[in-house]
Amino acid sequence: MAEGAVRQGSSVALARKDEALYAYIADPDAQAIHTVDLTQGKPVASTAVEGTPEQLVVLEDGRVIVTLSDKRRIEVFEPGDSVEQSLTSLCERETPAGPFALALSPDGGTLAVTSTVAASVSFFETASLRLVGASSVPRSPRGVLFAGDNKVFVSHVAGAQVSVVEPSDPAKPAMNVDLRLRVGSPVSAVDQLEKPRTGSQAYTLVSVTTQPAGSGERKESPPSGTAPPHATEKLERIVVPMVSVDPGDTGRRTQFYYGPPPSRGVPKQAPVAAVIDPYAQQSLSTHVLARTGDNDATECALPRAAAFRASTGTLYVVCRGNDLMLELDARSADPMRAVRRRWPVPPGPSGVAIAEAEGRAIVFGAFHGQVASIALDSGTDRTIDIDAPLKNDDEELFLGRSLFYRTNDKRITADGVACASCHPDGGDDGVTWSTPEGPRQTLMLAGRLHGTAPYGWTRRQGTLTQYIYDTSARLGGGKLLQRDMDSLAKYLESMPSPPAIEQGDAAMVVTGMKLFLARGCAECHVGGDGTDNTSHTFEKMTPDPFASSTSAENGFDTPALRSVSLSAPYFHDGRYASLGALLADKKSQMGSTASLTDSEREALEAYLGSL
Repeated sequence: MAEGAVRQGSSVALARKDEALYAYIADPDAQAIHTVDLTQGKPVASTAVEGTPEQLVVLEDGRVIVTLSDKRRIEVFEPGDSVEQSLTSLCERETPAGPFALALSPDGGTLAVTSTVAASVSFFETASLRLVGASSVPRSPRGVLFAGDNKVFVSHVAGAQVSVVEPSDPAKPAMNVDLRLRVGSPVSAVDQLEKPRTGSQAYTLVSVTTQPAGSGERKESPPSGTAPPHATEKLERIVVPMVSVDPGDTGRRTQFYYGPPPSRGVPKQAPVAAVIDPYAQQSLSTHVLARTGDNDATECALPRAAAFRASTGTLYVVCRGNDLMLELDARSADPMRAVRRRWPVPPGPSGVAIAEAEGRAIVFGAFHGQVASIALDSGTDRTIDIDAPLKNDDEELFLGRSLFYRTNDKRITADGVACASCHPDGGDDGVTWSTPEGPRQTLMLAGRLHGTAPYGWTRRQGTLTQYIYDTSARLGGGKLLQRDMDSLAKYLESMPSPPAIEQGDAAMVVTGMKLFLARGCAECHVGGDGTDNTSHTFEKMTPDPFASSTSAENGFDTPALRSVSLSAPYFHDGRYASLGALLADKKSQMGSTASLTDSEREALEAYLGSL
């Protein structure tokens, strides 16, 4: 039976049997669901899955539902008579590409599933797992939650926003809650104080219910006359651990690469916990505050998962990069600035769950396959090794992954930003950054590195290792050992492409492919998703206001178009918010696509989306 009233998925899900507490663990490295006896402190079973498990949730009847993020499906399992038996697969249900997070409605009757690639949230009837509808949302959705008046809230790792959809009317367009913040610091520059920042890294969101201020005090009787409105006994809020991002002034050339320089105010990538009123569907957060100290090592620059403990009104957030769990005051205006305690956790934390009766937090460290049982009130912390057989035990890949997510390593960047800060899980943050050459948008990495050397917008880095070094040096680092850079390059090259989006209208995709070839697009974008490995100047085709020369050495490379529909905005300077806007621009002469009919451009966009 599920532990407590947990309605959100995680890589850790708790269940009880005969008073013993167990954890189900979604382990992507081993491609398995592990059963861990938390009472005895040992793993007792492992169930292989055909895919990469991301999150799971336990239903009241004991069924376990897991998302397989590299597939287009969720899978339903049932425990055996003994917990030492592997789970039994009951059925599968198809989802849009890239299923990631799970959430249950308050009555348990509806299951919501986000899909990162297809940018959607699907709704299933829990009892039968019948699909009842799906809603489109902006790019890069991750966490999902039912809250407020039975609305569904979806977080995004790109863009400072949370989407709100109606499970009862999935076709209704999603509403956007704007989470852009302004700087609240006495030592920041005036231009930083005025403009709203963007955001990233919102992998999760959590519903917290707290007592209003003064709720424990004696209540005075209201005066005679009209009775006051009914006072809410508890306050429900949604907390979104994320990172507030300042990309710098993209309207001019700047002295520094990728955002403003470090300052005594708010850093360009600042951890925050945005707060939303789920009933008004509005953000209650307005500013990102300056740090009270200079210890970057304890900042949660890569928040990955969170869980709420109702008995104490505290929020627990696990952070990759520095491998910490933070205890936050959920009642604070910005809980990320109200850290009560910190604990070290196993490397690569991907999920956290609260065992309320035991007063423990259960954290899964995905990089080493370890489960931490952390005493929140009293007792001894414990680490449980799963020791599962891995699909790949390459030490170089493990080192490369560790470096990719590592924050506060001044050998990589001067301000402690990680590779994963701009490239969440190998993707991109959707940010266009200021640089000395003009604005440059973040490139997607996963699946785009094979056969695309040399690297960089300007084709000046002949090897991936050289590109890593140059990028690190531009960010004030450039001090990694050769072994480190080789390992990081190997890890980047190992990142698979996201699963393909289902084609939909196959005839339209074929029409788009024919237009792609007829318009000469394949001359540069070889094979559709490839590249001619050449630099081009675009002054005549798409004028660049920052170009100092039209010579070939100042041209831009031909980017690979693999998974291009996932990486808006477009062009080197991010000038196009969508593929449709790029194809319809009459000023651009690339393929003269603006001269196409609306239906032809729609077909061409469908083909690009299929790559």
